[in-house]
Amino acid sequence: MPLRALRLLAFPTISEPIVASSLSFASTLELAAGQAWTRRVIAHTQIRTTRKRGLRTSAVLTTCNVKTEASESHGSSSSPSPSNLHKHHPNPVAGTDTSRHSFARSSKLHTKARQPLFGWCERLQREPHSFDSLPLAKGHVGTLRNVIEISSFEKGSQTNGVCEPNRRNIINAPSPSCGLPPGNLMEPKPPDNACYSQDQPLSLPPPLNPSSLYRNLLFLINDRKPSTPLPSLLDYHGRYPQFQSARSYNLLLDLSLRHRIYGTSYLLFRSIDRYGIPRNIETHRLMIQFLIQQGLWNDAWVYLDSLRKRGLLPKDEHGRQSIPFPIWITFFRISTRSPKYSTNNDQAKPELDEALKTIQAQYHFLTGLRPAQMPPLSHTHPFAIFCVIDLILKVGEKATATALAKAYLTALPRPISPNLIFGCLKIIHTLVSRKVKPGLPGYYKARKTLFTFLKLHPSLRPNSKTVLLLFNMLSKAKRCGTVAWSELIRFSDEFGPQLASRRVLRRVSHLALKEGRLDIVKLAQEKGRVTRRFSPRKRSIITRSRLSHREIYPGCGRDAQSWLRHKRTVRRKLSRLAQDQFGDH
Repeated sequence: MPLRALRLLAFPTISEPIVASSLSFASTLELAAGQAWTRRVIAHTQIRTTRKRGLRTSAVLTTCNVKTEASESHGSSSSPSPSNLHKHHPNPVAGTDTSRHSFARSSKLHTKARQPLFGWCERLQREPHSFDSLPLAKGHVGTLRNVIEISSFEKGSQTNGVCEPNRRNIINAPSPSCGLPPGNLMEPKPPDNACYSQDQPLSLPPPLNPSSLYRNLLFLINDRKPSTPLPSLLDYHGRYPQFQSARSYNLLLDLSLRHRIYGTSYLLFRSIDRYGIPRNIETHRLMIQFLIQQGLWNDAWVYLDSLRKRGLLPKDEHGRQSIPFPIWITFFRISTRSPKYSTNNDQAKPELDEALKTIQAQYHFLTGLRPAQMPPLSHTHPFAIFCVIDLILKVGEKATATALAKAYLTALPRPISPNLIFGCLKIIHTLVSRKVKPGLPGYYKARKTLFTFLKLHPSLRPNSKTVLLLFNMLSKAKRCGTVAWSELIRFSDEFGPQLASRRVLRRVSHLALKEGRLDIVKLAQEKGRVTRRFSPRKRSIITRSRLSHREIYPGCGRDAQSWLRHKRTVRRKLSRLAQDQFGDH
């Protein structure tokens, strides 16, 4: 039996009798079983992405071990372009399978090496078309963990036909086997309304044109649960430089700006300039959003003025350039970061007043510079109204914001889609929860304001977030848990049981624990377990249309962690009560 088990091991230089005499029977079986299991795992290993819901920048998927027909010399410094695309990315050898690649994890793609990116404003005025000197804000250069080393981005990976994962460029490093497919592998263009099924394994067809590459990116974002992390999306996008377009770059830029990974956004903009991809209005809007989110509002306006001087803005019926409505709305999205001030109370108020004056000046400047072509209220997206109302509330004119919201909700057609309903509720949430005094008086006032807005349109109904915002005002009430439980029952009877989500039940349980109503805590926890057990399943078919961020990133892991922390708090509370009762006896 030991010699039979040793046949699974690889000992090319030692004979089996010698090994058998030096190993015990149990050790031989353990080694043989481990070797067999290792071979089985290697043979059946599939491509797997990280299960962490956030963005992983220390370990991302990159392609490696891909050989080409001809390798570039080490000293070559030319970059790919639409004119010499076939020179840098030759077609794969006939008979090879271009849809299979081996993947390896690289921990050196995102380094901590950061270079100062300041002194750029003068160069932008001299060369407004160049992006090489655009900045990252001072507050982010020292704290960003996702900034990619620019030197590795520019040099790329040039080896003798083999990709090294520790030198792989996640933006522009083209895979040598990512050229145009051979003639016998050409497939007809799939329809735009085609869809994938979640029941089938992930196997993407190689893109054949820019439209198919964009649809594959949408599939990777929408279908994967958890969704594909941004570094892996950048790797996949960089493997097909011949099919990259402004639309695919806009998709990646929007994701990076949503996660506030400004280093990746910076390199994506530089990649657009390097490959000579023409920018459209959406790309310019994302560039302005990139600057505004870092607090560089004046620099964003300088960029818009450079577009006007170059004649890139659309013209009205009189032939004059006018600011587009999407870009005008983007300027209302000022940085949401709170102003930094000292703990000294004497210095805090002047700095806050200065920030308020800056916001007021920006608001009055934007209202005096309206676009020539503005859509009517009935055809305006709710997010645009939300941006305007949010800035008006920051200025302090709540009456103006309320009047605008009422006019917009009244002008909407009947009925409206679920996405528009969600956008309208976001506007109502901002008006209901902004500057409300906590306690029972503030709660009843906010509830009255809520029903006033809901009566303006028959399609508007509150959701779980509406109830959660209302219950947040009960934190300083004496009978917070009792009132929250009774109000939850009232809302559920009037608008449906879907309002009692796990977040709402956890908030009610927290308020009841604060009041001392352990019976309500027990009821809320039991109802939360039932809600999770019988939650509706997601749809099994994912279309190629782009999903909203709340559907792509539902935050289930964060909700589960919050429930675990709350349950630990409840156990500590019960333990203290039991100790107090035991001490009294």
